[in-house]
Amino acid sequence: MQWNSSGFSGLAIQVILHECFFVPYVSTPKNSPHCDFCSRLYLTKKLLRCCFDEVTRRVTDMKGVIFTELFNVVEQSQGANFLDDLIDACDLPSCGAYTSVGTYDFAEMQTLVAELSKRTHIPAAALLEHFGQHLFKRFHALYPNLFAGHDCPLRFLMEVEVVIHKEVLKLYPEAELPSFTTLDHTPNSLTLLYESRRGLAPLALGLIRGCLLHFDTLGTVNMEADPAGFNKAVFTIQLNS
Repeated sequence: MQWNSSGFSGLAIQVILHECFFVPYVSTPKNSPHCDFCSRLYLTKKLLRCCFDEVTRRVTDMKGVIFTELFNVVEQSQGANFLDDLIDACDLPSCGAYTSVGTYDFAEMQTLVAELSKRTHIPAAALLEHFGQHLFKRFHALYPNLFAGHDCPLRFLMEVEVVIHKEVLKLYPEAELPSFTTLDHTPNSLTLLYESRRGLAPLALGLIRGCLLHFDTLGTVNMEADPAGFNKAVFTIQLNS
């Protein structure tokens, strides 16, 4: 697994240098088998463990707005009683008490989608795709400034990585966002590489299709997922001429 140099790696290097050479400490007793430098290294190891745990927490966290929007979709399509039963069946650590501004364990989303798939007899990938289309509409309603000045779905999608995500991080600085890399584009087509440790390529597929619907544009979206899973996928968007 690769770590962003501005995240774990950079922080780890700073901790090592700081703790080994600059932090005051209590000297070990004379004739102790552990030298002062070893003592500092031991402390550094503990601090690095904390750094690792912090980065891991960020990877496994998900913003509450995604959970609250999922509940809205379920309640609208299945009813309030179905939603209550779903939450009870999942036995969530948070008890399903989400707020849009909170941060929660991504594992709870996985549990909810799996149980929802079981109860509706709809594949999890199809549920995520449908949810992605809903999310795009909701994102437009919640964050209209992100869409200001855009009238082309392909241009909008090309700017997700360098413009849209930059603005999203201003709202949610701790969010870990998926990567969308432009592989190829023409006036009527676009090829994107999706990468995320959460493995939500079907959700991304729904978001992209929701983008075309939002801009009232006809076209096709094809997803070619990596054989290893939904952590990586290539999306090909072709607009009707």
